[in-house]
Amino acid sequence: MSRSYFQLDAAGINYHEPPVDNNYDIDMVITLKQLLMFAVQISYGLEYLSSKGFVHRDVAARNVLVHGKNACKIGDFGLCRNLYSDSSLYKSKGGRLPLKWMSPEAIRHYEFSMQSDVWAFGVLLFEVITLGGSPYPSVPPEDMLHFLESGGRMERPDNCPENFYEVMCECWTVDPEKRPDFSTIRQKLAGQLEEITEEYSYLTLDAQKDYYNVQYGDQKPDVIVIPETESIKVTPPKQSVGALSIDNLPIDDVMTRGDDAGAATAGDAARRQDSGAVSLTMGVDNIAYKGDSL
Repeated sequence: MSRSYFQLDAAGINYHEPPVDNNYDIDMVITLKQLLMFAVQISYGLEYLSSKGFVHRDVAARNVLVHGKNACKIGDFGLCRNLYSDSSLYKSKGGRLPLKWMSPEAIRHYEFSMQSDVWAFGVLLFEVITLGGSPYPSVPPEDMLHFLESGGRMERPDNCPENFYEVMCECWTVDPEKRPDFSTIRQKLAGQLEEITEEYSYLTLDAQKDYYNVQYGDQKPDVIVIPETESIKVTPPKQSVGALSIDNLPIDDVMTRGDDAGAATAGDAARRQDSGAVSLTMGVDNIAYKGDSL
């Protein structure tokens, strides 16, 4: 079977000659099968993290490290928090959170849980299948909450299989309790990976899509700024999944961080507060944050 490879130009990505004839490195060509493999590996990592009682709170492609052998590892645990069984509320000292990866309940009430990580994972799947496309490119940050609560979702991208998009939409279910857990997501993605054929595996991308045409500059990312007086409600996971063998997860570092470590009080769970006005910082999406996040 002859294979074709892509070339990016002003009109987008077109199929041309094999790498030996056009100086492409075959090892640098990313196929749909490889993207699905990335998604499965990331879901494994998040399944493990949630099984240990942690919520990441910043699940995004920018926080995934890719090893030279295409092994994916989850990084940047700066916003990660442990979900203690005896309390569901943390007192925040204020900070910034990635708006376009946040679920509606996270934006409106600052509620973070395994289910909000699942929502963010759905956005990450969009980033993966578009090779780094910017989520919600036409939605201003101040309109995000209304857009999501009105049922707005990102459309299926080019080259995105229907069943892959279905997983994304399941992650974006408005009711957190109806979102799948990471074990279910991982099993669905693994099943799709087994069904991928070599002929179906190569990608054609349209460089004119709006999610590729984001103007980057000296701007700060879209973030939500939480006032120092606000509270963050963190719901413990309902059940644990089987532990996976993943080395060097910095659990100790996560548990000993001093920021946002306010102690919960006996009546905290009953004193859930709705958020006040949300302060937004305009800017670009896919930029890593500095160390002032909560």
